Amino acid sequence: MKHKYTLLSILAFGTVLCACHMPGITKDVEPASFDIVPVTAPTVSTYEAQDVLLSNNKMFLWRDDMSSAHVATAQRVSRELDALDERAFPLSNRKFKLEKDFEPVQRKLRAANGRLSFIQTRTAKLNKDREAELQKPEPSQDKIRKIDEELASLQNEKPAREAEKAEAEQVLKPVQEEISKIDEQLLDIERSGTVKVREISDAVVWFQDQDLTTVSFRREEDGSLYVAITDWKLSENEAAKSFSTADGTIRNVKYVPRGGIYEFEVADENTTYWFKVSRFRPNDPFGRMIFTGDLEKRELLENGATKVTKGIAKFIDRKN
Repeated sequence: MKHKYTLLSILAFGTVLCACHMPGITKDVEPASFDIVPVTAPTVSTYEAQDVLLSNNKMFLWRDDMSSAHVATAQRVSRELDALDERAFPLSNRKFKLEKDFEPVQRKLRAANGRLSFIQTRTAKLNKDREAELQKPEPSQDKIRKIDEELASLQNEKPAREAEKAEAEQVLKPVQEEISKIDEQLLDIERSGTVKVREISDAVVWFQDQDLTTVSFRREEDGSLYVAITDWKLSENEAAKSFSTADGTIRNVKYVPRGGIYEFEVADENTTYWFKVSRFRPNDPFGRMIFTGDLEKRELLENGATKVTKGIAKFIDRKN
């Protein structure tokens, strides 16, 4: 199930990184004494470019009047939304698995119900035709015989279809009860997520309807990189837009295997959105592919200057 709300799931290091670039926000560091010790360089994994559709995406821009209070709110709410996301994913995944595993039983139930509905409708019509034939001055006994034979065949089939229906319903009952409980939990998470999104929207410039936005990365046969963003609502007053390397609205795409880093630009009239995201949490417990990093809105003003607004982007595939 794809939730109607969008959970932020922002890395703490990404939030701090952007805050460091913001004018007027500084962080005092207490001096510390330390001993000189050998330093081991951190290991950075290498990832080949993979085809992936990322449909659990969160993007925001820092406000022009950003304050330390706004940063604190964004950091706190992002952690809270992260926790909701971690709760929602296994539930959604479990529901998906149940629906997939028991789809053959569902098909059997649909087939039984469809056939029983046909038997009921067909029986009513045959009885009506039989009565009409009997009302004629000279009823056709051959026609009546054929109607009676079909009626008998339908009635003989009915118990078997009813047994199939009962058997399928018995198998599906506990499954449907579990799915119903999962839906209740997901609805509770959705309500909490909606409240949190409203809260963070007061602290940052939040892109609306991000639950509908998808991001695609793909390596083409000729070795080139395909990137697409679909149904991205850039502002409240305009419809969602789609961009891709295919039509040239996404350009300057680069990929660095070390760290799994994608860098690209999205062109929208006089504004360019620059992304630089890298692989995060390669050993995600749910097997998801996650990218997170920087977003910049570079807007060309009437006076020829460029206004740069920094932000955060995080892309996650749903694995179901």
